[in-house]
Amino acid sequence: MTGVWTAARPDDTIGKTAYVNARLIDPASGLDSDGGLLTSGEIISEVGPDVFKNGPPKDAEVIDCAGKCLIPGLVDIRVQIREPGQENKGTIESAGRSATAGGVTTLVCLPNTKPVVIVGAMRPADAVGSDGLRNFANAVRVAADDDAAGR
Repeated sequence: MTGVWTAARPDDTIGKTAYVNARLIDPASGLDSDGGLLTSGEIISEVGPDVFKNGPPKDAEVIDCAGKCLIPGLVDIRVQIREPGQENKGTIESAGRSATAGGVTTLVCLPNTKPVVIVGAMRPADAVGSDGLRNFANAVRVAADDDAAGR
C-alpha cells in the first residue's frame, strides 16, 4: 500500500507508517543520508540509513519519499496572521494551512493585528484541526476583548 501525505491533523487511529527512500537530515545530530523512518502513531520509533534493510514491517503503511527530504519541523519566527482586524490579508487558518504544507510546525506571530494580540507560538496543526482552529481563534478573540477592555 502506498500513502500520500496530507496536512490533516493526525488522530489516534494512525498505525505504523514506513517512510522509505528518503533523504534524512537532522542538523542537531549531523545526519544527512539516504534511509527511512518508521512511525507508530505520532511517535518516531526508528530512523536511519539501514532501518529498512530487510524491508518495511508488513503491518505498516508505506510512503515512498522518492528521495525527498525528511527533516525536523521548521519554526517560522515572523508570521503575519493579521487576525483579528485585517482578515483580508491573512487568517489563522490560511497561515496554518500554508505552514503545514511547507513543513513548518511552529509559528511565532507578529503583533500586527488590530488590536494587538499576544498569545505566543502556535502549532499549525492547531490552526487547521477541526477543534484547534476554533480553540485558537477563541483564544485570540478573548485576548482581543481583554485588550479592548483594558484588562
